[in-house]
Amino acid sequence: MANFPNGPFTITNNDTGRCLRARLGPSQEVSDHKEGLEYLQTITSKPWLELGEADGSIATAWYFNTVYDRTERLNLDQIASTAVRELQNIGNFCVAAFTNPDSFEDLHKRQMAAADVARGKRLTEAMPAQWTGTRQAWEELVEASLPLLEKNLMYFELEKQEQYELEQEQKVISSAPAQWVGAKTTLPAAIRAYDAELDKGDLVPDGDPDPSAAQSTMMMFGCGCERGAGTNYRWTTDATRIWAADNCEFLPAAGSYWTDEGTLVGRGRNNSAAQTWTLTPWTPPPASKTDGEALLRTGLFGPLGAVLGL
Repeated sequence: MANFPNGPFTITNNDTGRCLRARLGPSQEVSDHKEGLEYLQTITSKPWLELGEADGSIATAWYFNTVYDRTERLNLDQIASTAVRELQNIGNFCVAAFTNPDSFEDLHKRQMAAADVARGKRLTEAMPAQWTGTRQAWEELVEASLPLLEKNLMYFELEKQEQYELEQEQKVISSAPAQWVGAKTTLPAAIRAYDAELDKGDLVPDGDPDPSAAQSTMMMFGCGCERGAGTNYRWTTDATRIWAADNCEFLPAAGSYWTDEGTLVGRGRNNSAAQTWTLTPWTPPPASKTDGEALLRTGLFGPLGAVLGL
């Protein structure tokens, strides 16, 4: 069940107090004429999502659709609208998240730029204090010296191997440029240490957008529709946060946590954008009571009403 309630439930944002609602699309009759006959058909627009008052109406009611999908061989696990199911004859509709691949690429570029800045800072700090030249000149020296230091002829006997390595280090030491002001014997170790720093990856700095996904937007989606590469309609929850369970291309779960930003969007949890929600069982509101006067006015008392002059 992915921790969703049994039966219909409401979804209310704990930060804003607004409730997830389904607004039903309007219906209209259209006609067509053929061979002297008139054909009438009712067309209903698709519903859409909104965040608004938690008034307990059927517009705020949702259910967890666990129908088994034979194509993907998984339960659908969709958050579907009770109002659409009960009040409209257009099939079932659920909450789906969509992300634009272009926005994902833009996010990726920003994060790669941030990673490059972080890498440059780390490599500058890793440069040995004995080097007085530029970082570019130092990295050129490292690149030129590594082929000598990394060469390893395993068919040598151990003593000959050690002797060979010492000879290679001496070649590096003897070619030390003037910018190296420390003991020349420490140069090979400094080159190896810097090379190890060059091999390290760099994470996106704290505060940058979540590295795994772009922001996604939400809308109503047909329960039986086929998803695209950037679409998610499966959901899971820990009873406070709600996030994607499809983990599809361009929309990993880590970037799809529900957030109220005026509209419902998906954000990453790692940058504290994810908000918490309350899932509460929903019961239909009681039917409105009809008083006696209203019954009289409608003529439901028939002849009795006429006798009484009503």
